[in-house]
Amino acid sequence: MKIAISILLIICIAVPMLATNQTNGQILTALGMAWEYRQFLDGYERATIEEVVKIDSEKYRVRVLFEIPKYGGGERAVRRDIYLDIRATSSGVSPWWIIAGVAAGFVAGYAAK
Repeated sequence: MKIAISILLIICIAVPMLATNQTNGQILTALGMAWEYRQFLDGYERATIEEVVKIDSEKYRVRVLFEIPKYGGGERAVRRDIYLDIRATSSGVSPWWIIAGVAAGFVAGYAAK
C-alpha cells in the first residue's frame, strides 16, 4: 500500500511539470468542480425556489436556484428546472368512511348504555 501511495505521489508531482499551462488550468478546473459537486452532495448548497409555473392542468415547472460554495471562496449559482406531474385520485371505497362508521357505531353503542 505504501508503494502505491508513493507512485501516486510521484505521478501527481510529475504531471503538472510535464503539462502545459492550459492543461494545468483544466486540471485545476476539474478539481474545483469535483470539490463543488462534493459540497453539493454533502448538503452545503442553498436552494431557493424562484418560480412555479403551471404548464398544464396537472403539470408544473419549478425553477430552483442552487448556490454552491466554490473552492477558494465565493459561490456558484446553478439554475435547474424541475418538472412535476401532480395527480389526485380517489378510490371507490375510502378507508376513512369505514373508520368513521366504526367510530360512530362505538359512540352510538356507548350512548345507548
